[in-house]
Amino acid sequence: MSSEPLTTTPTESAEKGLLIAVLLLVLMGAGAMLLIS
Repeated sequence: MSSEPLTTTPTESAEKGLLIAVLLLVLMGAGAMLLIS
């Protein structure tokens, strides 16, 4: 029942993409704050 599927589901890939996008936004935001200050 708790065995993980070998293939990633569309929802998992979407969540990974969203997480990467958020991380990139945070990194760019931090870089902008450092450049401005």
